[in-house]
Amino acid sequence: MRGLAAIAVASLHWQAISAPWFFAASGGLAVDLFFLLSGIVIAHAYDGRIASGELNVARFMLTRIIRFWPLYALGTVLGGAAVFVAIATGRGGYYHSYGELLSAVVLTLMFIPQGWGGKLFELNSPFWSLLWELVANFIFVLFWHRLSARVIAAIVAIGAVGVVAITLIHGQLSAGSLWQTAEAGPIRVMFSFFLGVAIYRTVPRARARSQLIGLACAAVLIGLFALSPGKWTALYHLLCVLVIFPAAGVLAMRVDVDGATAWVFQKLGDASYGVYVLHMPALIAVSWIVSHAGRAGTFPLPVLFLVCCPLLVGAVLLLDRWFDRPLRKRMMDRFGLRTRRSVPDPEPI
Repeated sequence: MRGLAAIAVASLHWQAISAPWFFAASGGLAVDLFFLLSGIVIAHAYDGRIASGELNVARFMLTRIIRFWPLYALGTVLGGAAVFVAIATGRGGYYHSYGELLSAVVLTLMFIPQGWGGKLFELNSPFWSLLWELVANFIFVLFWHRLSARVIAAIVAIGAVGVVAITLIHGQLSAGSLWQTAEAGPIRVMFSFFLGVAIYRTVPRARARSQLIGLACAAVLIGLFALSPGKWTALYHLLCVLVIFPAAGVLAMRVDVDGATAWVFQKLGDASYGVYVLHMPALIAVSWIVSHAGRAGTFPLPVLFLVCCPLLVGAVLLLDRWFDRPLRKRMMDRFGLRTRRSVPDPEPI
């Protein structure tokens, strides 16, 4: 599910190259699915370690930042490189000097949003959701001992009211990356992340295996992200986030797949974070190549996306193996955060 969601977000932004393509019409909702799945995985990976006293607030947050860091830093540097070229060629946009660019790079590396343009993170716009996930992670560990079922239910209920409110205000739920819709970010993560925690703690984990259900769930997600609901956008977004995505989270707890399907799903999951944080620099690079080749507007977007997307996934898997995982391991060892317990290495989104 994470891999399909990341590709949906990438295809949504890929529309900047050419005419809109139907696949990404509701791709912005993938962020809410990310938050939900993150809540499930974080609770699974860390509930026991926090309860045992192995992880305090500082060690937990350092672990989470390290999980983000290598590819996040790479995405920041690549975004900064693109702006550097733009400034050098007289197309600096929101940045008018190399000093401003350097400040933006430093602040982005520290997860601090900036006000140079309309987005929280101009160098790599999807980073807004990572900021709010870190905030949710901090609240999770800081108040872990008080997060009873009743407290989490109250948080989810308040979050649901907030989700309905911002959807009615903006006419949709795909908001949060811009300063003018920034209030949507904490509300979206408040509802979906802690609902994911609740799902993990209340839904029993089953060992049922079904290729058919797994493939059907994938097909449904593709259809959900592809659908353009038109005048029913607000209602459709609420239906997905309040009903369908939680049902998918419960299904993920109850059903596994195996064989070739499991391998494909695993690889897409491994690539999901990298695709999410690196697809904007990749988009900028492809746009530059297309425009400088004198072919702007001549490539059918589906063809271009279907060629570039597998290349991006493949590149991310190589980075995952040879860059991200080794560097994270070094950082974890450096700070003494390795554990002998067999726990999964959770994805940040």
